[in-house]
Amino acid sequence: MRESFNRSRTLYLIQAKDALPERYACLNGRHILLSYGEETSDTDIFMPDSTWTTGRNRL
Repeated sequence: MRESFNRSRTLYLIQAKDALPERYACLNGRHILLSYGEETSDTDIFMPDSTWTTGRNRL
């Protein structure tokens, strides 16, 4: 029971050039995606041409 409780309280912060990578499809919406190259339907935060550091700080 504790395992399912912890899993439901996890939020993944992800940076990608555009759409959410396929390997993260299993997250079922438990993520925030920052895109830096192209805004897509998966994008929650769009920061064009941001650096890894500025993207991490925004997340």
